[in-house]
Amino acid sequence: MNNQFSTQEYVRMLGKELVFEFDKAGMTTHPHAVGSGRENSARMKLKNILPAGVGVGSGFVIDSFGNTSQQCDIILYEENFSMKFIVNEDQANTYYNCESVIAVGEVKSVASMTEVKDAVKKLSKVNQLKRYNDDGYNYRKYLSATAIRNSLGDEKIEYNSDGDTLKQIFTFLLCQELNAKTYSIIKYMKEKCNKECEYINKILSINGAYISFLDTKQDIVRVLPGRIGADAVFNMVDNQYTFNYFIHDLVDFIAHATTVPLDYGRYLSLSMQIEDLKEVLPI
Repeated sequence: MNNQFSTQEYVRMLGKELVFEFDKAGMTTHPHAVGSGRENSARMKLKNILPAGVGVGSGFVIDSFGNTSQQCDIILYEENFSMKFIVNEDQANTYYNCESVIAVGEVKSVASMTEVKDAVKKLSKVNQLKRYNDDGYNYRKYLSATAIRNSLGDEKIEYNSDGDTLKQIFTFLLCQELNAKTYSIIKYMKEKCNKECEYINKILSINGAYISFLDTKQDIVRVLPGRIGADAVFNMVDNQYTFNYFIHDLVDFIAHATTVPLDYGRYLSLSMQIEDLKEVLPI
């Protein structure tokens, strides 16, 4: 009997559990049953290995300009700040404000090029959502309410989410088996994504594939969190610890990425107009 506990093996097996339980939940034809099936133990295990304050759910992502994503399998969000609009008490039919969403992923059993295309279309729409920033310069770290002025000395620097992966929602495709060539995947994203920030950040299979981006222009080759700034793409093949690499990259993203202060009023109220007032009495 082996008395040593391997955290690496635990995380590796968690990846398998996630794919299996999502695949099992998808077998039912009843929408509510699908939502209930996805409230599973694997998702709770995922939550427990992520930084405190990160919630794991599913549903839709919205912005305060009236835009909505398609239904997403996994949504990582800030538990202490996120606004959750739950319809009919169905956790799978929940809407999350984009300012508090950290990452969004799709889970497939076998991902052929058809499933990859579907994921690209769905996840690119997530990063087309617009985070409202009151003056364009303020930002905050994930899991913190403290607003920071984006500046260099006396110069204010605009918070440009389109030009920096660390200011965008992290997107991923997780599957058991990837039956699509890396070249074909990148070619399709190049054709369909209007901006580099709309590329899927990470694509991985628990059977050994891991597609990510590289910056080879420096003396030390760096793995990047997304497409922006990359001049190369790589794929691991037959590596059983791809989910471990993914969790490492995700946690690193959470530690370094930023979002914007949340204006609750943008989602909860409309501006009052004088013509809306029924009575105005002198006092």
